[in-house]
Amino acid sequence: EYITLIFLGLFKKLVISSYLVLSISDDVFAVPENHSPFIILLAIFAYSLVIYFDFSGYSDLSIGFAGLMGFKSPINFDTPYLSLNLKEFWRRWHISLSSWVRDYIYIPLGGSRKGKIREVFNLIASMVLMGLWHGAATHFIIWGTIQGLGLVGTHFYQSKKKLNSQPNEEIVKKWKKVIAIFFCWFLTFNFISFSWIFFRSESVE
Repeated sequence: EYITLIFLGLFKKLVISSYLVLSISDDVFAVPENHSPFIILLAIFAYSLVIYFDFSGYSDLSIGFAGLMGFKSPINFDTPYLSLNLKEFWRRWHISLSSWVRDYIYIPLGGSRKGKIREVFNLIASMVLMGLWHGAATHFIIWGTIQGLGLVGTHFYQSKKKLNSQPNEEIVKKWKKVIAIFFCWFLTFNFISFSWIFFRSESVE
């Protein structure tokens, strides 16, 4: 099991991530003005895969090597790009970091216990600090702010949906559920991919 994780981590990092970096994302992010809008969009989606396979790859490696030495580590990436909203995404992406930010920043700040305005502040502050954790640069702050605002929007939408939800036989139709699930996934994935632009870029410009 642990040997399999190690080889899977190496494959993610050295084969998939490295290929996408060298063949698409690095060149486009270095000189985007030299590429068409379609190629730029392709590079953005490619980088979304790069950062997933890179981060989850080294997590698989660390879990695998730790397991060989007798230490059990929990899963750290749980198919995050299948998430249907940002709350779900951050429960499945870099779980150790997300849990740490929740337990040591968001909850100590008051979480959702001190009113809606304070909850908005706590969400944005937590994500901005997560951005700064990756580096003291403006583009990381912007990335964190975008994620924070996205989480605020997700919380607001879900709270309104609960208040306004009413039984409706039409909604339970399978095809409507499929469309709704696809739309939620599509919106979430594209929002996350958009935010990665600021995470990857070396300057705001």
